[in-house]
Amino acid sequence: MTIRLSRQDAHIIDMFVKSGEYVTRSEFIRRAVKEYSRNHMEEIVRKTKAMKKLQDMVNSLEQIQDYSKK
Repeated sequence: MTIRLSRQDAHIIDMFVKSGEYVTRSEFIRRAVKEYSRNHMEEIVRKTKAMKKLQDMVNSLEQIQDYSKK
């Protein structure tokens, strides 16, 4: 996987690596992704449920329209 970061972001990551907090850039990125996912999981679940509810409403409307055409 390839990602592109600004020089500033890359520099910040390198500072963490040089300080010994992380062994590699990859380790920093993996942890950042895990923390972001953990911190935003409720929002993702909420949005997914809202999308499903909307899709169910669309499906119901289509069924009503199909029935009314008969």
